[in-house]
Amino acid sequence: MKGLKTAAALLAIFISFPISIYIRYSLLAAVHADRLLWFLFWVDVPVTILLQVIVRAIESANKDDSA
Repeated sequence: MKGLKTAAALLAIFISFPISIYIRYSLLAAVHADRLLWFLFWVDVPVTILLQVIVRAIESANKDDSA
């Protein structure tokens, strides 16, 4: 069961997150965003990845403790 929860968390990170990043990228490209918006986008991407991994790990640890 623990492996299934980990697999679900990894799928959420590697499937839904890249889709949302691509949508944001497409919107910025479509509106011909200026350099500041592109800079903020490229700062936001690694920060969001890091936070998603941390949140999923904490959620997984909390679920394991309560079981």
